Amino acid sequence: MNVLMPGDMVVIPDKQIKELPRPVEKRHIFVRKGFRALYRLQVFDYEEPRACQDYTLVIDDKLTFQGTTDKSGTLEHYIPANSRKGQLTIGEEEAQLSIRFGYLDPIEENTGVQKRLINLGFYAGEAHGKLDDATENAIKIFQLRFGLEPTGQADDDTIGKLKGMHDIISEFPPVPNQTDSSPDSGASDAGA
Repeated sequence: MNVLMPGDMVVIPDKQIKELPRPVEKRHIFVRKGFRALYRLQVFDYEEPRACQDYTLVIDDKLTFQGTTDKSGTLEHYIPANSRKGQLTIGEEEAQLSIRFGYLDPIEENTGVQKRLINLGFYAGEAHGKLDDATENAIKIFQLRFGLEPTGQADDDTIGKLKGMHDIISEFPPVPNQTDSSPDSGASDAGA
C-alpha cells in the first residue's frame, strides 16, 4: 500500500480550497480529521477460521481495539492510515500475531506472491523477489492444495486463486482428490 514499485505513476492533485459558511465576528475552531484506513483481517488456525473468538488489537503501541471475530474469523477496524505495526492477541490460548502495515507488495510482483504465500502458510522463506527452488516448491504446494496444475509458476490461474484466498474473505475449500502419488502431492496438506 505504501510502497512504490518500478513503473508506478504518482499523481498529486492540486490543492482545493474548502469553504464553509460561518457567521462573521465570531470565533470558529476547525479540526481536520486524520485519514483512516479500513483494516480487515481474517484469522485461521490452520484451515479453520477463528470464528467468534475474543481478541485485542494494539496499533503502534498507542491505539487498542477489543472485540470478537465474526463467524468467518474476521475482524475489521478503521485505523490511522499511517499505522506501521500491530499486535493481535486472539483466542483463549492468547495466540499472538505481529502485523506490519503497508508492506504487502502488488500481487503482480514476485515479492507480492511470496508475501501472500507466507501469510497463508505455504512458504517459510524470505520475500526476496527471486523465483528460486523454495519459491517454486511453495507455489507447487499451493497449486496442489487448490486443484491447480502444479507448475511452480505464478500463472494467471495461480495468481487468481492466491488473490482470492488472501485478499478476499473466504473459506478454504475441501482438499481436491489427489491422483498423483508423488512425494510432492502429500506435502499439500502439510503446507496448508
